[in-house]
Amino acid sequence: MCFKGPRQSSGKKTREEIEFKISDAKKAALFLERIGFEKKFRYEKKRETWIFKCAEIVLDELPFGKFIEIEGKEKDIDNIAALLGFNEKEYITKTYFELAEERRIKKDILFGR
Repeated sequence: MCFKGPRQSSGKKTREEIEFKISDAKKAALFLERIGFEKKFRYEKKRETWIFKCAEIVLDELPFGKFIEIEGKEKDIDNIAALLGFNEKEYITKTYFELAEERRIKKDILFGR
C-alpha cells in the first residue's frame, strides 16, 4: 500500500511516499472502506523494476500507455534520463489517474470504473 503526498514544486513529480506491504488485499480494501474511503479509480499495471547505480527504474505497462519511472536523487534522475535519451522537458508529471482521464476523454474509453 502506498501513500503519495501532494506534489512539491519541481519539474519532476517529487512527493512524499510512504509504502508498506499488506498481507490480505481484501481486508485492506475493507479497512479503507470502513474509514471512509471510496473507490475512485482502478487499473491493472504490469511493472518491471530495475536498479541502476543509485536509482530505481521501473517500466510500467498500463491499458493507456507505457511509462518509465526513475526514482532517486534529483541529480541521478537527470543523469539516468539523459542516458536513456530524455530531457527534463519530456518528463511527465501527471498521475496515472490524470493520464487515464485524458485518454478516456479523447477516445471516449472507460478505464477501471
